[in-house]
Amino acid sequence: MRRFVAVLSVLTLAAVLAPAEEPSAAPAEASIVAAVDLNGPAPSPYKCAWPTIGGVNALNVALPDANATYWVHNYYLEDGMKFVVRGVYPFARFASFTTYDNAGTPLPDQGMLVDAQIEPEDGSKNPFATVDASNKLSERRYRVVITPHADASSDNVLSGLPDGLDSGWGAVIYRLYVPDDPGSLRGSVPLPAMAYFSGPGQRSTLPPCKRTAATAMSDASAAPGPRAIGMCWMSFCLPSSTAGEYPNPANAYVHAEAVFSAGRVVVVTGKAPTFPDTRAGESPALAKEMRYWSICEDLGYPVLPVVACKLDSEVPLTSDRFYTIVVSAKKDRPSNATAANGVAWLPWGDHSYPAAIVLRNMLSNDAFCCSILKAISLGQPVDVVMGDYYPHAKYCTKAGFEADGADCVAQSP
Repeated sequence: MRRFVAVLSVLTLAAVLAPAEEPSAAPAEASIVAAVDLNGPAPSPYKCAWPTIGGVNALNVALPDANATYWVHNYYLEDGMKFVVRGVYPFARFASFTTYDNAGTPLPDQGMLVDAQIEPEDGSKNPFATVDASNKLSERRYRVVITPHADASSDNVLSGLPDGLDSGWGAVIYRLYVPDDPGSLRGSVPLPAMAYFSGPGQRSTLPPCKRTAATAMSDASAAPGPRAIGMCWMSFCLPSSTAGEYPNPANAYVHAEAVFSAGRVVVVTGKAPTFPDTRAGESPALAKEMRYWSICEDLGYPVLPVVACKLDSEVPLTSDRFYTIVVSAKKDRPSNATAANGVAWLPWGDHSYPAAIVLRNMLSNDAFCCSILKAISLGQPVDVVMGDYYPHAKYCTKAGFEADGADCVAQSP
């Protein structure tokens, strides 16, 4: 992630933008997915909007969630400059805009707008803030501005630079999790339109970059050699740091690391919080214990790609909301590791590398006792604060799980 941002950041501010008016609406979807040369260079971030796409089928680095897509736009800002983003609230579980410094750290002040915080334009309603929002795209519109330094009293304005820096490079990431239609990464609406203002009266509309998700894969090259990623072996812990990895500030994480052995499986158990099941028709504005949670299997080699995830609504639960998840090689998948048997299964991926198992909590309700974020805010041990919601991991044999399920005898690591 740091490498592709660095590559984009060294591009100079090209004088290739034809003057145009501020976009009044997001562009047609067809223009976003037009085919391009897969071997060509990445487009300049000043020729078009959102030149880099992240996710399981795109730039798969830095532990992404397989149920999310990340659109990245690098920029240069100084006094008098701004970007204006206009879009349509997506049909999805979550969306946000987050700005970062040139090292991949979220800007601490006025650096993120979560979906429910984005004020709608006149005549529109925000579906993440009210359950009676319209399904008409013309009544779901918003406008967000990125300036060097945002006034805390201004609505829909993001800071693009750290305090104390008058000019420099940064990045904005537009995230979208769990589109209602799994086949539409954009949540059944066009990608947000973007205009660049280099000074008074100097406006340029940036057309969407004509890149498919597959094109973005050419940005990621294999990094040499395996490395430990500093997580906890078979015990979920808070990451030591997410600095430089462009983390989502709306999420909190615990991670555990496991090593592959033929015939052995990893069994993860715990209790699940409540959430709005948007794919079942519930509104994301409903008050639940958490907006979203997921568990993912990632590979512990240098670029940290995700192999697969289970989003909350895909995990079978008991009547008292407990779950069992098995991680294994495909050939070692127990015959009873199926949804019909109340078990979620995740594939291991490349056996040459350790598995990094990641549990995400997103936008926890302040009243919820047992989230990862609550443990962080209280400064207390995560397993103590989470209680039953803390995930436990153990090794079992395939045969042992087939015989006894989650009660299988734990194997020595």
